Amino acid sequence: MKKTLQECKKMVAKDAGYLNWENAIENFFGTEYFTDLANKMYYEQSEWISVEDALPTINEIVHVWQNELTKGKLISNEEGKQLWHYENGITLTYEKPSHWQPLPNPPQI
Repeated sequence: MKKTLQECKKMVAKDAGYLNWENAIENFFGTEYFTDLANKMYYEQSEWISVEDALPTINEIVHVWQNELTKGKLISNEEGKQLWHYENGITLTYEKPSHWQPLPNPPQI
């Protein structure tokens, strides 16, 4: 069964020796490290992630589904307004995709 992002955050905090997520981010230099770990755990459970459930890291190039498969990246997410850049010819838009997924790792050569 797929874990929620909140459950992933709890697991990351527990694995790091903290009682809860809030305690982990308060006692660690910056929250980005723990957030990245929780997001990675969540993302690896499913190929496609709804933008309603989670968003990629700002400026991370990902596969996006917006009526077709393309690459794109989230430029900003301020006050609930997401600014996206798509590689299918649209420069910048507030029209968000329905789903996204991390790009696969390159092959080992």
